[in-house]
Amino acid sequence: MDRQAFCNPIQSKSSSISNSLSPTTLLNMLQIELPKFAVKIRGEVLAIRPWPNNENPIYLYGEIGDSESCIEFKIKPNNKLQLRGQHIEIIGALHTSPNYQRDGIKVSIEGEMLNEYKVEKLPSIFLTQHNSRNLVSLKQFLHQYKINELCILSTRHGFADFISKTNQSIHYTDVVFSVCNFDTIQNILKGIKETATKKHIKGIVIIHDGENCWDNRKWDNTEIVLALLDTKLHIYTALCETDILLLADKHADEAFITPNKFAKYLSSLVLEQKYKNNLTTKVKNVESKFYDILKSKFKLKKLVMLLSISNIIFLTIIVYILNQM
Repeated sequence: MDRQAFCNPIQSKSSSISNSLSPTTLLNMLQIELPKFAVKIRGEVLAIRPWPNNENPIYLYGEIGDSESCIEFKIKPNNKLQLRGQHIEIIGALHTSPNYQRDGIKVSIEGEMLNEYKVEKLPSIFLTQHNSRNLVSLKQFLHQYKINELCILSTRHGFADFISKTNQSIHYTDVVFSVCNFDTIQNILKGIKETATKKHIKGIVIIHDGENCWDNRKWDNTEIVLALLDTKLHIYTALCETDILLLADKHADEAFITPNKFAKYLSSLVLEQKYKNNLTTKVKNVESKFYDILKSKFKLKKLVMLLSISNIIFLTIIVYILNQM
């Protein structure tokens, strides 16, 4: 073999390559031998999207893993699957595809959950210092706090689109809005910092309706996720129109599969809360009227008793006078 070709094989063969390949094309060309039969996998649920009780989704997307690695899953909704951190067993078929969010190939399992099992606490795979966070679903959040204690971080267009999707159940003045241009990581970090300094804010919602996967790739940035977690706020994400599970989704209290889904779900929770408040007000009004009636009847009864006593005394005096005559 020619010494120069041996030392630099790429340069020696470059003349024989007619066309360059994109990373996606190259990854699609790779053939990985997968089992032809169903496989069972067990591990800890590291991420889930959307929350299982959200609008009866057709599929749940998430990640299952151990202390060293993880793979994504796509399963049918199961009432036993409630939270991140559960240990479950899944049966299904394996699939591979280019990983648009990170370099390499994504391996996922598509099937259904078999059961849940109990194990000792496993060490976390990522950001262990934040694993003790108390996760609160959006529904629980609205039970504990007011809607104006939730700040929406989005562009002006994204916020206007969100309001339009709530069917007028939520108005501009009902929620706190923080304007943020999502074009760079620096702008996002600045927007997160400004949101964290707002008074009385207990939760942050990130609404980013990206045009493509690459547009949302910045939400896979570790620096952004750490900045969100450092706010100590409850985090809710509605990032894109795909089933891709982003790093920000994995560490959110609750992740929504699309901004539209989030708007509709929040709208339903607000309408439900308004209905309960109206019902409570009506019940209190009925109770108040009932007590007023009882009070008035008691006063009337007391008056009758006083009149009766006075009549008896009067008659007694008359009888006494008649007897003296």
